Amino acid sequence: MAVILIFYNLFLPLVLAVSKICAFFSKKISRTVKARKGIRERWGAAAAEIDRKIPLIWIHVSSVGEYLQVKPVLDILEETSERSCQVALTFYSPSGYEYFSNFEKKDKHRLITFVEYLPFDTIRNVRSCLELLRPDLIVYVRYDLWPNLVAGSARRKIPQLILSASLGSEGRDLPGIKRYYYKKLYSLMTAIASVSEDDAESFRRQLSDDVKIIATGDIRFDQVVTRLENSKISPGRIFHSMENRFLIAGSTWPGDERLVIPAFKKLLSDFSDIRLIIAPHEIDRRRLKEIEDTLDKYSVRHKRLSTISDDMETDADVIIADGLGYLAELYGAGTLAYVGGGWTTGVHNIMEPAVWGIPVFFGPRCNNAWEAARLIELGAASTVKDAADLVDRAGFFLGDPDAIREAGRKAESFIKNNTGASKACAMLIMESIRRI
Repeated sequence: MAVILIFYNLFLPLVLAVSKICAFFSKKISRTVKARKGIRERWGAAAAEIDRKIPLIWIHVSSVGEYLQVKPVLDILEETSERSCQVALTFYSPSGYEYFSNFEKKDKHRLITFVEYLPFDTIRNVRSCLELLRPDLIVYVRYDLWPNLVAGSARRKIPQLILSASLGSEGRDLPGIKRYYYKKLYSLMTAIASVSEDDAESFRRQLSDDVKIIATGDIRFDQVVTRLENSKISPGRIFHSMENRFLIAGSTWPGDERLVIPAFKKLLSDFSDIRLIIAPHEIDRRRLKEIEDTLDKYSVRHKRLSTISDDMETDADVIIADGLGYLAELYGAGTLAYVGGGWTTGVHNIMEPAVWGIPVFFGPRCNNAWEAARLIELGAASTVKDAADLVDRAGFFLGDPDAIREAGRKAESFIKNNTGASKACAMLIMESIRRI
């Protein structure tokens, strides 16, 4: 680990300097940099309010998705802990922190007593964070491991856990330097809760017996089911009264839209009742205009969701979901779903539409989601290689309602039959706290 840290800390100042320059040209990077301004003072003020008589669990998540995944675990901890622990929650991305502030802050778990951004991973910042928080346990959700934080916590002998860990189908036998890097980080964990027994075996092959490795399952299953059952958000209600069928294209990037929009144009000529709802992964003025320009290019009528009221009729063929926080519920209005990300770094959350019992399509880069292969095997999902492929696959389902119902039934059953990981992860956390 020492070699990794030497090189990491040699290059980190350069990376941070370049990031500050790039912030002038990238809104996303700018938000990330600006979020850290004054962070040391904010941490100090918030940490001063922590009750030092109660064990503190520091839970770190990257963004919105990871926070939503850990919510069912927090629910169980809240039900069973009887105020025997408290939680410090940190986010890396502005979108995660802003989601929490906008949708969760008023009704947050009573266990959460501290919420902030994670500072950039410098030695000085890590030392300050650990001294201010003094956590009894650190929990990472899925990934987002930072070398200085992991190493600094290990030096202080703070137990560290990863929930819903996976090496992925491409990473189960990691090559070269990448394998060495992850092996060193994972070797500093106290326990790893993997998404499957296959992943657990992969971790066991690469790590020593000092790291406790158990296959708890994937907490994302619990998250999507819990959200479906308990959500009070209903952005899809205006669509249920329409005599149309909807293809929901969620978490899309430009590459996805270049495929989905022409495919929809062809589907519309074959099935007059089909409509498209596009929910882009990033919502800002530029992206919305980009989507609208593409729709205009194909002469497709469109409106933004924010301009349509519950009692308003619309003749739009495409509706652009231009708000945040409701995509999971929006899938409930769908007949079919297309999930973006499969042409960039990896497909986004395909469980969210699957739990609603609808067939799911996505691009070829889906090795980051182990459930994709299983849903494909069941006939409940499929990858598409281009617009024509999407037309063929979607057209098959639209022409056969029984096929939609059967694929949807398999998708829903698969999700609901794989719940239970949150309870196992909560038990692992409580077991770790009791050992302190």
